[in-house]
Amino acid sequence: MNDFTIKTSSHQKEILDNQIARLFYACNLPFNLTENDVFKKTISMLRPGYTPLTRKSLAGRLLDKTFNEVTTMTASALEGKDVTLVQDGWSALHNSPVIAHCVHSEERSYFLNSVGTGSNKKTAAYCTSLAIEASKEAINKFGCKVVAVVTDNEQKMQSMRSKLKLLDRSLSVYGCASHLLNLLGKDITPSQIISHIIEINKYFRNHQIPAALLSAQKGSLKPQLPVVTR
Repeated sequence: MNDFTIKTSSHQKEILDNQIARLFYACNLPFNLTENDVFKKTISMLRPGYTPLTRKSLAGRLLDKTFNEVTTMTASALEGKDVTLVQDGWSALHNSPVIAHCVHSEERSYFLNSVGTGSNKKTAAYCTSLAIEASKEAINKFGCKVVAVVTDNEQKMQSMRSKLKLLDRSLSVYGCASHLLNLLGKDITPSQIISHIIEINKYFRNHQIPAALLSAQKGSLKPQLPVVTR
């Protein structure tokens, strides 16, 4: 009878749970997918005898374990290295303000932290304090030293870089080259061209037959709206 059954030991289940959990985290899948009948059937077909993980384990034990494993791997990759700290800000899904930090080493970037700023204004002084704390976290958490800081080229970020330079003369501080090129493109592009592009987009958006004809064409022919760089 054993030749016709597949058993899953506790050790094998742990390995499968960990791998499936990583899939959920990496792809940002909703945890309640584990309760979906199609998901359960798919897992059963792939591995009969394996009881899939639950949303509770995804949100608890497995999440903590994966976080610790990734943190350890990141620390191993960054320990003793000189890194560049990158700071950027945006609004989250519910329009809540966030400032995030990554460290860049060689050809890879590693997420460091994200801070919900709440009612704090994103002033040069506040962003400077966050960068200082992030530099300390990089040392304490990953054993790497921040030797350079990159931000966008907004006016308060320029002030922030000046403040950081005063605190540490050895620190390299500079603005994002891509952001600078976008600002340059904004300055040299005539406003009439921008208005014309917007009118073309509106035409295809508001007229069904031209939009359908455009969609039927091969290749990427969809008009793109110009985005204002700040």
